[in-house]
Amino acid sequence: MNDDHPKTSLKQCLNAPGGMTMAEAVERAELHLAYVGPKAVQSLVDSVVEIERLVAGAADDPTPEQRREIYTATNMVAGLGGMVGRDALGKVAYSLCHLLDETEPSWDREAVNLHLSAMRILRQPDAISAKATAELLDGLVGVRRVLARERERLPGSAA
Repeated sequence: MNDDHPKTSLKQCLNAPGGMTMAEAVERAELHLAYVGPKAVQSLVDSVVEIERLVAGAADDPTPEQRREIYTATNMVAGLGGMVGRDALGKVAYSLCHLLDETEPSWDREAVNLHLSAMRILRQPDAISAKATAELLDGLVGVRRVLARERERLPGSAA
């Protein structure tokens, strides 16, 4: 390990004489989020619309390029959802990413559409109760489990 680099941990910066206080750091972060938050939320909503467009344009057996485009847009929603207070939407997108991974090179259009329906519902914050959101997320996990079991039963599977 090279010790020539200056130590710049947040703790050291906050505790340095003349440095910003924790309260100042939090305030600065909140101001930054207030500025970029609406843009990030709009980007999130735009990405959901893009995923819908890409899925609608994909054949029942999408090309690798179509899958990659859908996965890339979905992965962006999965990563951005929690950052802008849309955790459930991010989790649905994460579940869709898993579904795409698990079903490659084919896919199950109905399961994909189910995930898209959940994303449409969750585009608006507090669209459904916390309990309903948890049930929705559990249901999507259940769908993926059922599909995995069915793939294992298919002739030529690795099971």
